[in-house]
Amino acid sequence: MKITWDALDIAERLKEIDPEYELHYDRNTGKFTLRDSRGNVQLTYRYPTIDVRMIADARRTRIERMTAVLREIESANERAEESYRRAEENNIKDGLQDAAERYYSGLRRGRY
Repeated sequence: MKITWDALDIAERLKEIDPEYELHYDRNTGKFTLRDSRGNVQLTYRYPTIDVRMIADARRTRIERMTAVLREIESANERAEESYRRAEENNIKDGLQDAAERYYSGLRRGRY
């Protein structure tokens, strides 16, 4: 369903970024989408209602910024991988430390 009017005038302000932009609401998914005049989805919004952040997202994801967006994604992926690796190392360290404590505790009690 194409949105042609809204209280915040977001649909019209999106056209200032690109005259071909159209704001749509997908009844099947319950999400707002930004489409070009041919109906191709350019962006699916995560906001449950029409929001001024839609304008910032539309500007941020323009094709002219593709290189910067790809760098942002790669950087976020690297941070996530590093965080995951550290968490795994901490889990292994905690597990080894727990096993060692149990072993030495058992030695003191004469179990081993």
